[in-house]
Amino acid sequence: MSRIEEIRSNAIELIALHGFGAVSLRQLAKSCGLQAGSLYAYYRSKDDLLQDLIASYLEDLQQSWQESSENRDDPVRTLVDFIAHHLEFQSTRRAESLIASMDLRNLPEHSRRHVIAMKAGYERELKDILASGERQGLFSQDIMTSTALLSMLTGLCLWQEKGEDDFNLLVRSCQRIALQIASMSPNPGTYGVQSPVFS
Repeated sequence: MSRIEEIRSNAIELIALHGFGAVSLRQLAKSCGLQAGSLYAYYRSKDDLLQDLIASYLEDLQQSWQESSENRDDPVRTLVDFIAHHLEFQSTRRAESLIASMDLRNLPEHSRRHVIAMKAGYERELKDILASGERQGLFSQDIMTSTALLSMLTGLCLWQEKGEDDFNLLVRSCQRIALQIASMSPNPGTYGVQSPVFS
C-alpha cells in the first residue's frame, strides 16, 4: 500500500468512526505515523482530503460499472444489472458511500460543484439505460426517475446495518422495485424477465 493509499484508508476509517467534523489532520497524521506537517505534502486542508475521498469513490463507482457492463442492447437486463452492481459496490465500500452521502454538505461550494458534476455523470449512466428502454416502449420515465432510483439505493446503505438481511434478497427486491418504477406496466413480469432475473 502506497503512502497516499494509507492516508486515504485511515481517513475513511476515522471519519466513519468519529465523523468528518471530529477528525483533525493531526489525528490522521498520527494514525499514519507522520508528523502533522508532513500530511500537507498530500493534502492542503481537510476540505481537499474530503473532496479526494468522495471524488475517488464516485470515479471508481462509475468506472467499475462501465467495465462490468457488457451487452447493453437489452435495457431491462441492463437496468437490473445496474441495480445489482450499485448495491454490491456500495456494500463493499460502505464507509466511503456513507461519507459521500453524509459529508458532501461539508465541502466548500467550488468543491461541492465538482463532486455534484461527478454524481451527475454517474446518474447519466442510469438515465441512458432508462432512455433506451423508453425508446423501445419498455420504460416510462420522467426527470425524477433516475434520481428516485439512486436515492432508494443509496438510502439503503444508510439505513441497513451490514449483514442485517440477506443481501441477495435485497438485490432482488430492489431490482423488482426499479422495474416497477420504470415500467410502462406495473408488473415487471410483463417483459418476461421476472423468472430469470429474480430467481
